[in-house]
Amino acid sequence: KISVVFTFEAVDGGYRLRCGDSEVTIASDHLLAQKSQRENIIRQLSKLGNTVYTCERVEVADDFPYFIPSSVLAVMRRQLVEQISLESPESLESLENLETLEIPEAPAYPYDYLYNIANREAAAFYGADAPSAYELRGGDGPIMQCRHCIRYALGYCLKNPATRHQWREPLSLRLSDGRVFPLEFDCRHCQMNVYAK
Repeated sequence: KISVVFTFEAVDGGYRLRCGDSEVTIASDHLLAQKSQRENIIRQLSKLGNTVYTCERVEVADDFPYFIPSSVLAVMRRQLVEQISLESPESLESLENLETLEIPEAPAYPYDYLYNIANREAAAFYGADAPSAYELRGGDGPIMQCRHCIRYALGYCLKNPATRHQWREPLSLRLSDGRVFPLEFDCRHCQMNVYAK
């Protein structure tokens, strides 16, 4: 993100929003406000969303006396951001020149549906041929693999000789609607697998 400072002020016949050498002016009547508008002005002008910019601060007079609608502030902010983006191509270049982040490799699941690709957009993003989520196509393996282990949570992890306990297995999760999900414990990988019955 590129840090910017905005200056907002009243001018003859309207208002002006500046950032460096760029500025946007809008024609408007000066209507006296019943209460201070300063905090709302700062809040509205700081909303830079998904742009490459982040607002370091908004400079506006402590005793700014006028009312200005939030919708007008939003228009001025949007116009100014477009202007500084066009006038300062180096702002985009500075982002392109950042060090490339190393993203760890995604886990390789033995079943396609475990990637939980549920629509065409997700399939395109992951480079899959088609959506493959369990809810869409089913599958033969577990519906969920998790590090949370019921054995471990209850103090009966089989890897700890002091807490070994003879369970009546198989264990399962039962929902209030009667559905049952058998559990499988993969102790070698310290993982609990949940299956659809």
